[in-house]
This record gives sequence, structure tokens and C-alpha cells, in this order.
Amino acid sequence: MVRFRYGAFAAVALGVGSLGGKCDDLEDEDTSIVPNASGGAGGSGGGGAVECAPAAKCSVFAANASGAECMARRDNTSATKYPGRRQMRSVWNRNTRPLGLATNKLLSATLDAAAELNFGLECNSAANDANGGYILALDWDTTVPETEQVAWVGYTDRVPKGQEQKAADEGLCMAGFKYDATWSAFGIEAAGARPTFPLETWTVKPSKNQRVMQDFTVEEVRTNRPLEEGQGIFYFNPDKNSIHGYTKTSYILVNITDIPEQQLAKTYINVVPIREPELRIVFNDASMNCAGRHRADALLSDEQCRGSAERPGWGCKLEDELSGVKHEGFTGKCEAGTGAAFVSGYFKIADLERTVTILSESLCVTYAGKTIADEKGWGKFCSQSADWGKGTANDPLINGDWCSRENKAKDGVCIPDSWKVETYLVLQAFPIQPAPTLCVPNGQGPL
Repeated sequence: MVRFRYGAFAAVALGVGSLGGKCDDLEDEDTSIVPNASGGAGGSGGGGAVECAPAAKCSVFAANASGAECMARRDNTSATKYPGRRQMRSVWNRNTRPLGLATNKLLSATLDAAAELNFGLECNSAANDANGGYILALDWDTTVPETEQVAWVGYTDRVPKGQEQKAADEGLCMAGFKYDATWSAFGIEAAGARPTFPLETWTVKPSKNQRVMQDFTVEEVRTNRPLEEGQGIFYFNPDKNSIHGYTKTSYILVNITDIPEQQLAKTYINVVPIREPELRIVFNDASMNCAGRHRADALLSDEQCRGSAERPGWGCKLEDELSGVKHEGFTGKCEAGTGAAFVSGYFKIADLERTVTILSESLCVTYAGKTIADEKGWGKFCSQSADWGKGTANDPLINGDWCSRENKAKDGVCIPDSWKVETYLVLQAFPIQPAPTLCVPNGQGPL
């Protein structure tokens, strides 16, 4: 569907990524967010109409104001809800490593939908696919002296369909629960029997990151001030409006169903620990309301304003994309398909084997990639391989590309028991219920 907004074409159709507000269909007023020259919502660098520009009410900011470019649902500089806190949530992500995840179209599409909250077609939201079950959140308390400040970083509990506006009003809730890290019922059914594989229980909750006043390297922290589970640190550079963080372990949560029977059976909720994640965020400006933007200018009404791998709906702010700047700590430059936030870390192969995907195979197989798994003869579950744990050339446990003990790429000497992770993100200001408030997903055990 295409309609006119003061003579300008604006598509009111499907898009990619989660946008921040409930939008009313106001046909008689100018509701389009017009791009500005500083990387605004449309991002074309001029004042012309953008055919896929979302409605202005999709953000708490007026058209062309800082914050509108990512459809922020909160003003971090003057919020009355949870004042004095810098709160963000991910609206889009693109995994570039491991290769099996980066190239798996079905899994990528599932994660795209899970990252989205459905605020309606006028906000370029994917109404049929959005499920709000894969959202990273940051809650930084700035009400205390700088040396005492803490930022909580973790994944949120699923937002049921129809409760998106409630989440925008009251805040997303970070998840905290006990997770039995073993084969799910889904995996057992697919495999035909439970394999001999030890049960683990993971304590899934946000990491508590202490602010430090000097930047750091991961090597320095590992050597001189090793972190405990649940702990992290972060450095804020006010000159660059950037954050550099590092955590011992973070737990990625994907929850893709509202159906109680499926939630109770624990077949559609996955948890994967990302070890030693390093987080980089480059905010668009000092307001810290956006890290990146919605690329409405790059979308087409003929394609229903959908983002895609070829035409991403989110990315870096306009100036950075045009100049191709490479931010410190990022592996790629700002261009279509990257973002203004970046996470790198690694997945241990043993951890991946404990999680089964919608593809009825373990993440050990999925993240290695079908070609490698087929060549090695692993089937759908690495631990059912005759080579599992044998130390042979085909042993899935040592066929990664990263060595966890040294936290470095495999070199023929260290043991490659992990897969390297690299993910680009775009963040928008959004209310987060402050810690220690935590929510337990349906069917999971409390902390």
C-alpha cells in the first residue's frame, strides 16, 4: 500500500528491525519523518521526501530531531521514566561470524523477526513476523559518581504480541532464570534418543559492568584483573561518544513463541553463552539516543519497504556510512550491512551442542556450517559422531576456529574448541526496567 503525505510518496508496508512506537494512521497530517543532513531518520542528507519514511509518531522525537533517525522511544537526556539512566535496546543485528550462522538464511530470518517489536506498518514493522524474543538491552545508571556507575547488559524477556506499547511505556524486562543446558525435547525427538552428554544448569542473567576511567585491552584484563562470572567492565569516551565493554560471559536468549505448551516444553527457547564478549558502541551524538539509524532512504515502496541482506533497513549514521569510517575495535567499515555497535567473542563448541535449533539440529552443526558437518560426517548432532571427544581430526570438539584458553584464533598449536562470534547491531533508546528487576520466561526456573 502506498499513500501520499503532502504530495510525497511514502510506503506504509513491511520492514525489518524493531522500531520504537505505536503509530496511528493519521491521513490528514504530515506524519513522515524527513531526513536531515546529520544522519537523520531518512538519511538521504537533504530535505526531500523519502518514500519509505516511517510516521513521525513512531518516535518520541520530532522529525529531523536527533533521536528520530533510529525511532528512539526514550530521551536519555531528560526522561521522566527511570531518570538519570542511559537505556538502549537492539533493533537490528547481523552476524558475520561464525560462517554457519552468517550464511544460514532460515536462521537469520528467524532472528530478524525475533529482534522486532511490531508497532505497525506505518513504522515499517513486519506485522506478521515480529515476535520480540531476541533483544539485547543496556541500562546504565548515571545517578551516582562516575567511579561508582554500573551498566547492566543482557537479553530481555519476550514481549507477547499485543503488548508492544506496554513495553514502550513501562520498559522491557531483562531475563533472569535457571536454564537446564541439555538437549531439548525438540532435539531428543529429532535424534531419536538422548545422547550421553552431561547436564549443566546455567544462571542466565544480565552482566553487571563496572565503569572504569581508562580504556583497556582484553589481554590486560585477562592478565591483571580477571573477571568472575556475571562481572564486566566498561569505559565511556565522552570525546567520541563511545562505549567499550568487556564481560566474562553473557547469555544470548532467543524465545520465539507465545504458545504456553511450547514454552513449558522448552522447545522454542534457546540460550547460548557467548564467552568473553567485547562490546563496542558508537553513539550518533552526545544524547546517546541512537547508535545507528533506520535506512528508510535505502528502502523501496515497490519492495514493501522491507529491508534485506542486499538492502539493509538499518545501519550506521549517514555521515559514517558515506565516509566509510572504520570505528575502533570493529572489523569492518561503516557500509550497508554493518552497524554502529559491534560484539565479538566466542562460542564454546560444547555449549553449542546443548542447544537445538528450529532446523532440528544442534548449534554445533549449524554454526560449523552444513558443508563442514557433512564433510566430517557429524550428522545433525555433533555428540553422536564416533569421533566426539576422541581428539581425532574429525572430532567436533576441536574443529572450531578459535581457542578459548588463549582467546585467540587457531594457529596449529592451541586447541580450537570454539567458534569466533562477530555481530553488528543498531541500538535505539528505549525504556528498560532497572535492575534488580528481572523476569522469568514462562516454563523456566527462577534464580
